[in-house]
Amino acid sequence: MRTGNAVLCDTPTWPGCQLIAAHAFVCNVEGREATLCRSCDKMWKEFAKGDPRLSARCPNCSKQLPEATLPRDEGMHDLLGSYYEHAMTEAMRRAGVLEPTRKAVIKLLDTDLSIWADAEKASPVAKAWADADASG
Repeated sequence: MRTGNAVLCDTPTWPGCQLIAAHAFVCNVEGREATLCRSCDKMWKEFAKGDPRLSARCPNCSKQLPEATLPRDEGMHDLLGSYYEHAMTEAMRRAGVLEPTRKAVIKLLDTDLSIWADAEKASPVAKAWADADASG
C-alpha cells in the first residue's frame, strides 16, 4: 500500500510495526509483492524459519496455510491420472495460478484420498444413490 511517496508495511497490526516498509519481496504463492518494515520483516523471518511450509509464503497467504494432509496409504498413488492431471494443470496455468501452487494442488489430488472422499460426499450422484436406497 502507498501513501504519498512512502510504501506502507503490509502488517501494520503486528506489535512493533514501524509502518513504513523497508523490505519487499514477491510471494511465491500469491505472486504479489509483499512489503514489510524492518521490525515485521525480522519477526516474519523468525516465525517462518520454524516451519518449512512457510518458506515460500508471505505473511498474508500464510493465514490460509492448508492443513496437513492425511497420511497417504502406500497403496494409493496416481489417483488423478495423467489425462486429468494435464487438463487441470493447463486450466490452472491459463487462470494464472503460479507453478509452485499448481504442483502443490496436483500433488494433493494425486495422493490425498480424503479430498476424493469429500468430493464423493458432495456429489449429486452420491445423493441420488442415497435417496434411491432410502426409497426402497
